[in-house]
Order: sequence, then structure tokens, then C-alpha cells
Amino acid sequence: MKKSTDLLSRCLEPLSQCLTLESAKRIVRLRADADVESRVAKLAERSSAGSLSPAELAEYELYVRLSTSVAFVQAQAFLKL
Repeated sequence: MKKSTDLLSRCLEPLSQCLTLESAKRIVRLRADADVESRVAKLAERSSAGSLSPAELAEYELYVRLSTSVAFVQAQAFLKL
């Protein structure tokens, strides 16, 4: 996992160099809308119970990967503040 996080950090570094103070603030505050948060919470609960269908598992894994990527972008933005 460390290698993939290092790679992602290196790939996102040029992005952080393009951010203004205002855009960095907006990225740090970025949140999913209520419908997405509700869907992810439902999938997380079903995942914990071991009751996800294959399609739901794929959807949940996509949300997890996307969330991780957004968190890295937010971390880069936070460093600009």
C-alpha cells in the first residue's frame, strides 16, 4: 500500500503547485452530497454484514477508491493553506 500512496502523492504534487489559496480551501471543504453519503453508508453496513451482491461490492469498492483519491487531493490542498 505504501508504494501506491507514494506514487499517488508524487502524481498529485504538480496539482498542488497549481492551486490558489481559494481553490485549496474549496478542495479541503469538498464533501459528497447527502444522497451519495447515504448510499455509501448503506453499502458499508451491508458490507459489514457480508450481504453485498457482486454489483454492490463493485460499487462500494469504487466509492472507497474514489474517497481515497479525493482524500489525497485534499491533503495536497491542505498543504497549501
